[in-house]
Amino acid sequence: MWKKLSDDERIEFTKNGYKKLKKNSPIVVNGKNIGYVRKVVTDSSGQQAYVITPTKTEKIKKSKNIAIIYRGSSANVSLDAIRDWANNDIPMGTRVLVNKIPFLSTLLSFYTKGKYRNGPSSQLINSSKTLNKLMKDYPNAKFDIYGHSLGSMDGQYAVANALDLDRIRAAYLYEGPNIYSILTSKQVKQLKKLNPRIFNFIDKNDWVSLGYSDDKNSVGTLHIILSKNMGLDKVSQHMWGGYQYDKNGNIKLVPENQLQIGMLNLNLLKDKLSKGGLSKSDKIYLDSAAAVILADNIKTYVDESMDSLIKDLNGYISEAEDLWKDTKRRARGMGQDLSEDDIMNTLRQVNATKSEFVTKVIEYYQDKIKKAEQVKSDYSDISTNIKKGVQAKLETDQELARSFNLL
Repeated sequence: MWKKLSDDERIEFTKNGYKKLKKNSPIVVNGKNIGYVRKVVTDSSGQQAYVITPTKTEKIKKSKNIAIIYRGSSANVSLDAIRDWANNDIPMGTRVLVNKIPFLSTLLSFYTKGKYRNGPSSQLINSSKTLNKLMKDYPNAKFDIYGHSLGSMDGQYAVANALDLDRIRAAYLYEGPNIYSILTSKQVKQLKKLNPRIFNFIDKNDWVSLGYSDDKNSVGTLHIILSKNMGLDKVSQHMWGGYQYDKNGNIKLVPENQLQIGMLNLNLLKDKLSKGGLSKSDKIYLDSAAAVILADNIKTYVDESMDSLIKDLNGYISEAEDLWKDTKRRARGMGQDLSEDDIMNTLRQVNATKSEFVTKVIEYYQDKIKKAEQVKSDYSDISTNIKKGVQAKLETDQELARSFNLL
């Protein structure tokens, strides 16, 4: 089920929102059905959402897990897409940008004779109503919220107005403008309680993700991805094209953001533990967890830096080989009447040899590659040894270790 999805699987799950599904349509991730559309929500504001349950037949009153996918605007030219952009995307994007310079809001209101409104669009309001109605319809369910682009804004506003915070299990929001500046103080206060459960993913190469500067003025916990720049292909950039993943399907984040999130989660745990007073074991755990987070982030940074360096060094080797081939080609062109031996002897007289152009270059850069790989290995060993030390400490307190699922 969707509670156990990896990052790349959650994105595939969210992409179902862009499909034309009907009631009882399966939600497919990696070729497997992990849920079914229980309800299709549409209205005049342009809201499009799928309500998903794990099975087709479970009774509403007994449903324990509900997922909502808020659909973003279509990239295709259609009446629905035009309506979304005209009534929601453009107005909300304008409000996000205007709110960066406060007095512009006043000026716009004055020059438009009060028609400029610095609040949510009708679709955001209706999306909020959808979530709260579902909370009433499914009284025993926990909710997972998904949304991309305009769907992210729908999700941001919906959780800001949720009737029951305890029943929001998590929200996974992608590439939507930051609506924080249009929220009331009451909505902001509610969101602060939900921040650890709202995962807001932003690609800074995506022009749609407007208005983000820091976690304090954002909806949820900001996850800044280590983005691959798609150049002029802005549509692909917006549609997760710049996202990169590790071997376990986890989204790669910029190192400083990854460290920030790790320490944030650690502080939340510390606050939770400290309410009952920190024991010696608690303090050991927190210190150990901090060490593991730092070790993991340093290792990630070193791995990425060394991999980039090794890629560049291998590129220099290829360039050296290409230069030698080009040199021989030019020499043959200028000495068409000479034999191959004469051409090579002439090149040797000016010290233009394969040894100088290629062999020595390869030896030099391969030595650098070997050193870079050794740095990676050394930091991997350091990280492993830190974790072994942490494990040894935790093994002295089995109960504490089990409570955090670390053994």
